[in-house]
Formats: sequence, C-alpha cells, structure tokens
Amino acid sequence: MNSSVEVEGLDDLTEKLEGLVNLAKQTSVTQSVCRFALKELHADVVADAPRAEEAYYRYSRGSARSRRRGNPQNSRRLVQPGTLQESIKFKRIKLPKSVGVGIYVTNKAFYWLFIEYGTPHMAADPFLRNNFDGQKQRVVERFKTSYARRIKAIIKKQQVNADAGD
Repeated sequence: MNSSVEVEGLDDLTEKLEGLVNLAKQTSVTQSVCRFALKELHADVVADAPRAEEAYYRYSRGSARSRRRGNPQNSRRLVQPGTLQESIKFKRIKLPKSVGVGIYVTNKAFYWLFIEYGTPHMAADPFLRNNFDGQKQRVVERFKTSYARRIKAIIKKQQVNADAGD
C-alpha cells in the first residue's frame, strides 16, 4: 500500500530551518516531528488490527528434505496471539529531497495483506486504510504545529547563544 501525504505551505519554515542548522540536524528534526505526528495513527492502527482470541496450535509436516529422508518430524507449535499487532512498526524513509517516517508491517505477519485487502474467498477487513483515511488531516495538522514549535525553539536557542556570546 503506497499512500503518502505532501504538506504544502511549509516552505518558509523549511527555509528558516535550513538557514539555522546543518543538514543532519534538519533531517533529525524532520524525522522526529514526523514520528510524533504519526504516533496517534500508529496506536489506532495497532488497536484496530485483528487478534486471535486465544493461543492456538500451528501444525507443520517438517521440511521436504527430512520427509524425503524418511524422518518427517511432524510438529505442532503453540502460537501466542498478537503477532500482527506486534509487527506494525515505524520506519524511517529517505526520499530524494527529504526524509520521512512511515508505518509498515514486518514480514513476520505476511498475512496482513490478506486481511487488509481480502482474498477471493475471504472478505476484506481493513484496519490500516480506514485509520489512514480518517486521520490523514489530523496527522498533517499535528506535523505542522509540531514543526513550527521545533523551529521556534531552535531560533530561541540560537538567539540565547548569540546573546551569551556578545
């Protein structure tokens, strides 16, 4: 699922930040603000992700190699619920001209696509798209206010340092 949001009107704040700090600090500030803005969305996605009611057994036949050799080692393994919820993480994203933070699902819960989009035999139960569509505007507003607040703090800190140096 590739969905993105581009914030317009932050050019003046970005220019101020570019003039105040080096590139490493700028990317660090941008990523931390992005993560802050996505924190509520992440919590809601994790809360809405389906979870098994109780622990269950997962059965396997062993590897193909062991079956050919005559000792299949059939097994059953107790699986605790919550794998999908634990697999929803933040990820730093490097774009050509900027940086960002996204929410992704690790490969441990590969089946999230089947739940999110459905299959020919199973209806879709979207937990990621609904939250993203419903909270997109709020995330952008949180980003704008937090970004402006961080830039004001940097400006204030540099003014204090300049006054102390005089």
